Amino acid sequence: MMWVVAILVLAAFILLVLKYQHFHVRISNFIVLVVMMFLFLSLGYVYVTKSPNLSNLDGVVAFLKTYLTWVGAVFGNTGKVVGYAVNQDWKPALNFSAVPSP
Repeated sequence: MMWVVAILVLAAFILLVLKYQHFHVRISNFIVLVVMMFLFLSLGYVYVTKSPNLSNLDGVVAFLKTYLTWVGAVFGNTGKVVGYAVNQDWKPALNFSAVPSP
């Protein structure tokens, strides 16, 4: 079942790439590639760590809930880290007593 979902997602992204290929925009291709890599790596990570039962619809729904919860936590933690970095005092500390006089 997981392979069917993976193939469908891959086919959708290939169609997106082919649709935007005539624009010759490298940025859009790069963004699609990054999104594809994120999806496959994150889906694979959650699949390997949680070992879901994808043989029935309830298992697929539970897996998708777990995955979306995990993605939400990743973005939430990323926001906290960025907020912490933004709130830091990034001005250089001027300590003139440590500079030897000429």
